[in-house]
Order: sequence, then structure tokens, then C-alpha cells
Amino acid sequence: MEACHVDAIDEHEGLTQAADEGIEKFSSNIPIIAGVQNLKESLKAILQGASMLRTHFKLKEDRPLIGETVKVLTKIADDIEGLNGKTDAELTTYLGSIKYPLAGLKNIIKTKKFPVPLFAEGGIILPTDVAMVMGLNADGCIASSLVFKVPDPKRRIHSMIKAVQYYNNPAKLINYLEDS
Repeated sequence: MEACHVDAIDEHEGLTQAADEGIEKFSSNIPIIAGVQNLKESLKAILQGASMLRTHFKLKEDRPLIGETVKVLTKIADDIEGLNGKTDAELTTYLGSIKYPLAGLKNIIKTKKFPVPLFAEGGIILPTDVAMVMGLNADGCIASSLVFKVPDPKRRIHSMIKAVQYYNNPAKLINYLEDS
């Protein structure tokens, strides 16, 4: 794939099924993006060499995608918060067979951030969606292709970019939500 100048590989569940532990990511210079649903999956993906994490979920016809994206981000945040104040022995028990460094886990608990970026993906079509996932501690987001089907996609994308920039500043954010 490197010879084909591939920019990145998204480790989709179909690829994960090819190996019990996912794709071995260190043997490639191509960044690997891993879909995750919770803290333990995130830690495993980072150990395997993922360059970036993204929310991942099974599609459910009766739920909007943004709802599932929020559910995954909330699950990850709850998993991290649930470890706050735990002893080293309790954290080691939590890790179980995951060989993630204890100091690294403690840093994630302290900063509420992973050592690689976590992007929200799924149903993100409005500036309000962007602001919401950024407020849930995503490092960025991947917009839905449906953005290109709105009457003024250029304006919508501009508003979404501004929502990333101002998600935590309501006074400025409100200027970019009119198209939501």
C-alpha cells in the first residue's frame, strides 16, 4: 500500500476480523485509524500502533447516527471517569490482559485525553453536531457526506469548521449556528 501512496488506512471491522488482535500497525509507515467503542478498545488500538482513533458503532436503523456517536463518546468519558481515584492495584485489575502502561493510563485519566487524537464520526452534518462532539472531548470530527447535499454546502462546511474553533465559546459559536 505504501507503493500506492495510500495516505491512511481505516481499520474497519472487516479488517479486524482478519486477525484476532487486529492489524499489526507498527510494520507500516501508513497511519492506521482504528474504530473504538470504549476505553479498553482504545487502549488496545493504541498499543497496536493506531495513529488515530474514531468512534465506531453498529448501525441501528431506528436511531440517528449522531446519537450513536454521542453514545460512544459518552461511554469513553464514563469509562475514564470511572477510573478516577482508583488505586494502582485497581487500575492494574481494570487493565487485565491489556499490556497498556499504568503511567499512560494514569495520564489519560488525569488529562481525559489519549496520546493519539480521537475523532467523532457518524451523523455529523450540522454545526451543532460538531459543537456537541467537541464538547464531549473529541479532538476533531469527520463530517458526513450528507453535508454535500444541503442547499449551500460551502456555507455549512465553513460553519462546521467555526464550530470546531468556537465549541466552548457560546458567544462566538452562536454566529455560526443559523444554518443548523
